[in-house]
Amino acid sequence: MTDRWLACGILKYLFHRLHVLSLNPASRLIEMGYWNNEVWSWNLTWKRQLSTSDLHQVWLLLSNLEGAELHQQLEDKKVWSKAFCGLFGWQKFF
Repeated sequence: MTDRWLACGILKYLFHRLHVLSLNPASRLIEMGYWNNEVWSWNLTWKRQLSTSDLHQVWLLLSNLEGAELHQQLEDKKVWSKAFCGLFGWQKFF
């Protein structure tokens, strides 16, 4: 996803290797974890066992996600933003 919902940037670019290793790289947020007593818990799944350097990247990813404000009552959705010229293009969706 190209959503920029963290100040650090777009996660699939910042953590490209993890994005490639993700079992479901196109998953929506709600499919990557669960709510437990109003606390969000991540449940990230991988195509293979992660190496030590991959695990370090996961730690960095989760450290960045720690500051994200998630709200259980808000719908998880993709937003298709328009380009500078005012048109919608498929590139803006992915």
